[in-house]
Amino acid sequence: MEGNDFAGTAAYVIAIARELQKHGRSERSGSEMPVGASIRSYVLECADPRLDDIRIVRVPVPAEGDPALRAALRIMQQGNRRIARVAFASELNTCWSRFVVCKELMHLLLDQAHDRTPQAFDQLATLLGPITSPHARLNSELMAMLGALEYMLPWDERPPTLPSADDSALAVATQFRLPRQWVEFFYRNVLNYKSISDEYNSTVLSKV
Repeated sequence: MEGNDFAGTAAYVIAIARELQKHGRSERSGSEMPVGASIRSYVLECADPRLDDIRIVRVPVPAEGDPALRAALRIMQQGNRRIARVAFASELNTCWSRFVVCKELMHLLLDQAHDRTPQAFDQLATLLGPITSPHARLNSELMAMLGALEYMLPWDERPPTLPSADDSALAVATQFRLPRQWVEFFYRNVLNYKSISDEYNSTVLSKV
């Protein structure tokens, strides 16, 4: 995914996250997970192909691997009903649970059916460095994670930069109930994403 392609896709991710914020602002930090009634309603309405229900379940899984990948999305057909099932590891804490569930919901809004990640894969470490031509499924996972961050770190509420204090990332993570390492990831401006987000959001909000 080259620079211009990434910037265009990132803008689409940001636009989707802003729409989610309109529907779920009161639920985003007040609930244990970002899956309140208004968010479910929006995803059910906008997912392509359309869904009839979303079910979110905790499941026991071995406590190993990156927590960001300890969730899975499955689309099931029950009679004439299409149901999305989001399963996530039961031992994840609130911050990780919120993040991984939101990431899987983002897949429903951002992915085409053939791009949807069917299971966890160990290439996630690639996200922490430069990406030039990643596998399509890694593109999908990256965009879902960025969408979750964008939704859960709203531009008009998040600090523009992290203060120099050693615990600044933890303070932001605690405020927004996100995993610390993903707050650090966002503010490191990996792939120039934060700069794209800041520019897009400031431009859009200046026109409101």
